Amino acid sequence: MGRKNAKTPQNSRTVKRFHRQTMKKYLRDFKNGVTEAKHREELEKEEQRIISRNELGSYVFNLRNKLDVNKLYIPNRLNDAIQETIAWLVSNQEASKEEYENKQGTLKEIANPITRIFFGETDVSGSRRGDAG
Repeated sequence: MGRKNAKTPQNSRTVKRFHRQTMKKYLRDFKNGVTEAKHREELEKEEQRIISRNELGSYVFNLRNKLDVNKLYIPNRLNDAIQETIAWLVSNQEASKEEYENKQGTLKEIANPITRIFFGETDVSGSRRGDAG
């Protein structure tokens, strides 16, 4: 019996050490998982920001090129808005997704009435008013 009791403290220490090591591992894995999730979330936000920036750039350059190709008189207000948006894009490469979307919305408010007159379109992508999509 003395022998059995002698093993119990040893086993108890071994079990405690095992649990401590296991808990440290779980904690480390949890922290890594949280870090990975945060990193993944940050990457997704950055991806959305870049997509918004590219959409604005594509929109403004397509608008300018469409008006240039058709050699149309571009009203000063629209021409100024296009030039201002291009300059803003160049100087605001790190703007937020919302800022890019707001800038595109502002440009569309100016451009849509004019493109509707010239092309019967609501935007420069070529979709016509009233089309189902």
